Amino acid sequence: MNRIRNGVDDWFDAWIGWSQPPVREDSLRVDSVLEWCQRCGLGVSEWSGAEGCRRCSKQSPPFDGVLRLGSYQGELRDRVMSLKYHRRWEHAGPLGKALGMRFQDGVLNASEDRPRNGRLRATLVVPIPMPPVRRFLRGIDHTWLLAASMARQMGCRCRQVLSRADGVQQVGLRRTERVSKAAGGGGEMRIRRKWASERSLEGLDVVLVDDVLTTGRTARTAAECLQKMGPSRVLLAVLAVSEPSWPACGGQEE
Repeated sequence: MNRIRNGVDDWFDAWIGWSQPPVREDSLRVDSVLEWCQRCGLGVSEWSGAEGCRRCSKQSPPFDGVLRLGSYQGELRDRVMSLKYHRRWEHAGPLGKALGMRFQDGVLNASEDRPRNGRLRATLVVPIPMPPVRRFLRGIDHTWLLAASMARQMGCRCRQVLSRADGVQQVGLRRTERVSKAAGGGGEMRIRRKWASERSLEGLDVVLVDDVLTTGRTARTAAECLQKMGPSRVLLAVLAVSEPSWPACGGQEE
């Protein structure tokens, strides 16, 4: 029964995740590494250091680092919206490639893991899963497409380790409303049966991929699931971060 269920899961992932080749790869302005806190992902006005910015230095994020392309605004926001809600699959390739190139640049000390051939070793890219009903209705699994493109750029594996039940949708909710919802805001997060071994990620750097980081509850829940399987590090890679309306951690007004 488990073999049949896993086979159905794999077929569904492949079918719903079919992507058109990128039609263009226009240059996209991405943030400098000095413009965000690499511990929590929020914007800063100056380099915050390994201890984090003023907002996260006294907290314990579930990630060992956060990688982003920019703030959730302007052209980047438009591309994310087109990919996520309008099935513009061609955006997934360039955006995922940009995330992979940023990771390869060693922003989160990835360069220490790069052998002579330029490929990253002992690294697994894992997308944040979409609830099945939402994935079917939208006709696209955008996080899977992003993660697969990122993994191709990095020369490493991409696997769907997690699954997620349908729950409360966060689209249209304010930040405070999202925080008040149950953790994840989109249903229970689970480890897929084929990865259920307690040490199945032992020795791996796991890169968790999502489109937008808002409150961080979904990513936190996913990271906590992954931590149970013994990875060396769990890093979060997102296209954009939705900055809070109050002053950012480095003192900027957003």
